[in-house]
Amino acid sequence: MRSGWFILSSLIIALAAGAATLLGSTTLEAMKCNQTSSPDVFLAYCANPQFADYEHGAYYKHLEPEAIASVERADVLVLGSSISQMTFSTEEAASYFGRHKLRYHVMGFGYTEGGKFGLAVLSTAVPHARLYIIHTYQFFSDFISKPGEDAMQMSSTGIHLRKKYGVRLAHWICEYGWVKCGEMFGSIYRDRATGTWAWSYFPVSGTKPIPQNVAMAAAPTPDTLATAEKMASALRVPRECIVVTITPNVDVDLSDQTRRIAEHIGAIAVIPQLDGLVTLDGYHLDKASSERWSSAFFSALDGAAARCGALEAPRAELR
Repeated sequence: MRSGWFILSSLIIALAAGAATLLGSTTLEAMKCNQTSSPDVFLAYCANPQFADYEHGAYYKHLEPEAIASVERADVLVLGSSISQMTFSTEEAASYFGRHKLRYHVMGFGYTEGGKFGLAVLSTAVPHARLYIIHTYQFFSDFISKPGEDAMQMSSTGIHLRKKYGVRLAHWICEYGWVKCGEMFGSIYRDRATGTWAWSYFPVSGTKPIPQNVAMAAAPTPDTLATAEKMASALRVPRECIVVTITPNVDVDLSDQTRRIAEHIGAIAVIPQLDGLVTLDGYHLDKASSERWSSAFFSALDGAAARCGALEAPRAELR
């Protein structure tokens, strides 16, 4: 009997030591990422390949309860990829939603994530959104990124938990100045209340202006239209409460394709046309252009939002 207890105790100690070692390793990697002092955000992504993505697991596995609660309370949900994250993480967006007293959450994901993962996250929550805004770049497809696939596997839970608590431990160590942290890898932080990205911690060099007369994309394929119909149905709101949009890029003009998708599913297309926009890499608008574009977008959104009742008095606070 004593032998059995000894073996069990030894096993528990070994497992605890192994877990502590893994947590310590993750903490050291997180300390190499650019740091922030804000308590309202979490580390969504770090360019350190030994850390990389956390936000996919954070949302799918509900590891950031405040963020999930915000998703469920939101009057407006913005779905898409890293492009929509940068486009709607603006002062213009905050001003518009604040002015109309609308709770919102920007729920796109990095790695050119498609809509399948975003809808999978929503299926784990209880959203009450009255209006959905969808950035259509590669959204209506069956594509799921590698971080998205990993997040949906139970076997990855330990990795995501280590990232969550490793970042907290790293922040505590760095805050007290025991060691010099950050300055090795760029970081993207995510606001728990709004889902917006704080990407000033992720330095990017160079820009690419949007040229004139970019080639028009082909019409959406039957598979794309079928996927769009399926995803629109999954949102369970009147179709006039789904707004689709697209930002310009240097390679192909997707505005007509987006309008055709909107027509097919009965959604509203709001696509500002602006000259002189600049991207960081050909697809993600830089900060100034993101502000300009989102200002034009929200100026045109009122009519669509009013038609589905999104601008009416806010609902009572959800518990």
